[in-house]
Amino acid sequence: MSSINGVQIFRELGERTPQNILDWLELRGQLFTVVDPKKNEHLFIDNDLPRNVEITDAIVANTIGFALFDDEGEYIGSYRSLDRAIAAQTGAKRVVKADIDMDDAPDEDVLEAE
Repeated sequence: MSSINGVQIFRELGERTPQNILDWLELRGQLFTVVDPKKNEHLFIDNDLPRNVEITDAIVANTIGFALFDDEGEYIGSYRSLDRAIAAQTGAKRVVKADIDMDDAPDEDVLEAE
C-alpha cells in the first residue's frame, strides 16, 4: 500500500467482475465494500498490491474507476482515470480539525452575557 500525503488509491470493480475473482479477493481480505448515500454498494481493492497475472488481468478488465481514501479508511473521492487519481493524491494536503467532546462544549451563555 503506497500512501502519499496520507492518501491511498483504490480501484473500483464493476458489477460484471466474475464471482471467482471476487471470492479470491475476499478470501485474502483484499475486497472492501463502501455503501454510498444512495445505498449503492461499491467494491474497492488496493491499487498497488501485487497479485498474480490471472487475477491482475481480470481486475484491470473489470476496473470502472479509481478512488482516494485517507489513512483511516475514509472515502475522499472518485476518479474515472488513474492519472487523475494520482494527480489528486499528489496534490492532497492534510487538514487538521479540532473535535470537541460534547462534555467539553463551550458555554453558550458566555456570549449571551456580553
